[in-house]
Amino acid sequence: MKKKPKDTKKSNKALIKPLVKEEVKEVLTGLSTYDLHPDEIYKKFGKTIATVRSGEKDEDGMEYIKSNLLKLDDFSHNHTNLANTVPTKMATAVVELANNLIDEYKCKTSLEKTLCEIIANSYGKVMSISKSLDSCLIFDYFGAERNGFIAVMSKELDRANRNYLNALNNLIELKRPQMNISIKTKNAFVGTNQQFNNNPTPDENIKG
Repeated sequence: MKKKPKDTKKSNKALIKPLVKEEVKEVLTGLSTYDLHPDEIYKKFGKTIATVRSGEKDEDGMEYIKSNLLKLDDFSHNHTNLANTVPTKMATAVVELANNLIDEYKCKTSLEKTLCEIIANSYGKVMSISKSLDSCLIFDYFGAERNGFIAVMSKELDRANRNYLNALNNLIELKRPQMNISIKTKNAFVGTNQQFNNNPTPDENIKG
């Protein structure tokens, strides 16, 4: 009499252990940020570049690179996100300013480099807003709309100036050499509940 084959599907299901809450969160987080994670983007870029260098075509891969290139910004030289925050004519200037600040202040960390980007961004806004205000001030007639525009842009100019100075001061303070002060003192031992009496000199008269 032949034995019935064991149902492996049922046995495998019995061995499968459900994920706990933290494990589920980790999986879902990975899925939600899959297309945004730099490691995944660089991995896809690497495959496409290797394929193209070998002489083969990879149109889908090249299209992926073009559409996702702006997602990558290592805050060192390209500053793509920074360039997109200012008018096109100012983009090259702010990128160059950010790179110069990074070199001048020897910035190494992401915190320091992002401060340089904020400084450059604020500078670009100051320049572009100033240009807009200058074009408004050449007219002889000032109506309500123009006056309102000038008032709003003036506030924006003040805000951009403050952001520029604040970020610059923060960078200077961050890169300021730390002062190490060492204080040498003689050891003093003071006991509690102790009475210290000065010994009188021989010339002093002590009255009982």
